[in-house]
Amino acid sequence: MTQDASPPTQPAARPTSQNTAALISVIIPTLNRPDLLMERALSSAFGQTHHNLEVLVIVDGLDPGTEAALSRVQDPRLRVHVLPV
Repeated sequence: MTQDASPPTQPAARPTSQNTAALISVIIPTLNRPDLLMERALSSAFGQTHHNLEVLVIVDGLDPGTEAALSRVQDPRLRVHVLPV
C-alpha cells in the first residue's frame, strides 16, 4: 500500500508518439467501507480496458478493515491518501 502525504508534484503525462493513451485518474473517496471498496470500486477501476490510469483512494479516517484491504492490493497504479482526523 502506498500512502501519499501530499498531492503529486508532477503533472500527468502528456501523450507522445510512443504513448498515445492519456493518463486517466480515477478518484474513489471512502469511509469505513472496505468490502464495497474492494469488491466493486477497485475491481471496476482496475478492470477498465484503458490501462494508462491511476487509482486514487481518498480515505477519510483509516479504519483497520480498510487498511488491511488496501495493503493486499499489489497494483502499482494504486495511490492512497489518508485524510487527517
